[in-house]
Amino acid sequence: MNNHIDNLQLLSRGDNNRKCGMNTRNKSGYKGVRAYRGKWRAEIGVNGKSVWLGDYGDKLEAAKAYDEAAMKYFGECAITNATLGNIWNSSTVITSTPS
Repeated sequence: MNNHIDNLQLLSRGDNNRKCGMNTRNKSGYKGVRAYRGKWRAEIGVNGKSVWLGDYGDKLEAAKAYDEAAMKYFGECAITNATLGNIWNSSTVITSTPS
């Protein structure tokens, strides 16, 4: 880790917590996505409140919705599925439903 003064950022507690990435108990494989009633629900936490982004037939669409909201609400401090390495392309198709 590079803790040189030129490399450090001044962040609020919320911004710092967002940079932690995905929860280790995550089962969907995507940040902000969880199984809900046979669909995939996208949610994001903003100012201590959970914001519902929608229910989707596949988890990839839910992950994309989360990423768009993360950029909208958090800008350069956003940790998206793309930045975590959960990168998708046009040939990726995920049709599984939660069990």
